[in-house]
Amino acid sequence: MLSRTLKRWRAALGAVVCALGAAAVSHTAAAQSISVRTGVEYAQGDYGSGTDVSDVYVPVTVAYERRRVGLRLTVPYIRAESFTGDTVSGLGDVIAGFTVFDVIRSDGGDFAIDFTGKVKLGTADADLGLGTGKTDYSVQADLYKSLARATLAAALGYKVRGDPIGVVLEDVWFGSVGGLFRGSGTTEYGVFLDLRQSSIPGAPDARELSAAVSKQTAGRWRVNFYVVKGFTDASPDWAAGMTGRASF
Repeated sequence: MLSRTLKRWRAALGAVVCALGAAAVSHTAAAQSISVRTGVEYAQGDYGSGTDVSDVYVPVTVAYERRRVGLRLTVPYIRAESFTGDTVSGLGDVIAGFTVFDVIRSDGGDFAIDFTGKVKLGTADADLGLGTGKTDYSVQADLYKSLARATLAAALGYKVRGDPIGVVLEDVWFGSVGGLFRGSGTTEYGVFLDLRQSSIPGAPDARELSAAVSKQTAGRWRVNFYVVKGFTDASPDWAAGMTGRASF
């Protein structure tokens, strides 16, 4: 039950964080970089039960990029409330990702498509309801179109779900569409709509709208603040969070 309240955050947050702070569509100019990202998200909703529950998600991500290839590893901490009022916490599902940038790229560099593969390891405690305890696999394509003061973005992906004992989860499609808009100085704004099929037959699909603002600090850090509004029982009523990313 608790795992359902946790799975909705990833598409909205992932889209916002990946888009905000992107210096340009093309990644081919970068030789190599290492970055560390962390943050915290608080979400609340009743998920159709009539009883509000909340959860806190605190991920730490280490990423390495070299020219057109990127590697990422995310280790999260979760604190979640059940519909009975109990609170549990612990390690979440560790996620490993691999991206090839600019698989398709226009001659002018204003349009590009990246491809990403992810493995979500079943490291969260299934007995506590922090996860399914099974491994999921996903692939996705991200499209970017750069304009004068904006970058439009869209994503389409497919996830293969691991089935917990006694439960059959369907493989699902997911996607997002939105844009990054450059403000004054180093400030940027983002708006994204995320859609995800339900892995449980008959359950509602997830639909969420997220908005974010990002700013480069005087040092190495870029800080993002975001809010999320859910529109179905598969999403939280609302969520808010912040992330910080430092590049070396």
